[in-house]
Amino acid sequence: MTFNEWYDCIKKIPPIDLEWNPWGFPARGDRNRTGECADESGLLPILEYFASQCETITEFGCREGHSTSAFLVGLSKNNNSVRQKLISVDMRTTGGGYERLQQMNDLPCAWEFILRDTISGDWQINKTDMLHIDTLHTYDQVQKELEIHGNQAQKYLSFHDVISQGKQSLDMPGQEGICRAIEEYTNKNGWKRILEINYNHGLWIYGKTQ
Repeated sequence: MTFNEWYDCIKKIPPIDLEWNPWGFPARGDRNRTGECADESGLLPILEYFASQCETITEFGCREGHSTSAFLVGLSKNNNSVRQKLISVDMRTTGGGYERLQQMNDLPCAWEFILRDTISGDWQINKTDMLHIDTLHTYDQVQKELEIHGNQAQKYLSFHDVISQGKQSLDMPGQEGICRAIEEYTNKNGWKRILEINYNHGLWIYGKTQ
C-alpha cells in the first residue's frame, strides 16, 4: 500500500466519540476490535491545514499513525519551504502507525521517529513550529511535558482529547485530566486558543501571542 492509498483509507474511517459527548459523533462499537471507527478521523483536515502553515512539527504520541499522516501531508503542502520535517515521539512502537509508516518509501516529507519517554531524562525537543500532545492524558503528564518542551514551540500548541479526558483521565482512572495543565501553561506563557473542536474527543489549538 502506498502512502496516498493509506491516507485515503484512514480519511474514510467513521469518526467516533464517547456516548456522553452531546457535541460528538455517535459511538459505534469497539474501534480497536473492529477497525471501523477512529477518534481522530474527523480532525485530519484540521491537522493537515495547520501543518501546511509549518516547516517543522513535533508530535508526542504516534499510536495508529492517523495524526502523523495528516501532519506529513500538511507539511508537504507548505510551498514556502523545502525542509519540512515531522518528528514523532512515543514510548512504544506498537499501535500500528510506526510499523506501517516505517515500511513506506513514499512519505511526502521527512519523518523521524524517536522512541522515548517525553518527560524522563535530561532531554528537550528542538525548536519546532508546532507541538502536538497526545500521550498519557493526565494533569501531571501534560504539565511536565509543557514545562520541559513547551517553550520550544514557535507557532502552535495543539492537544487532543480535551473533551473526553479534559477533566478526568480515562487513561489513569481517578487522576485529573489534561485541561487545567493546558490552561495554566498557556495563560502564563502568552498563548491564545485559536481553535476549539468539541467532536472526535476534542481538540484545542493555540497560537503564540508574544
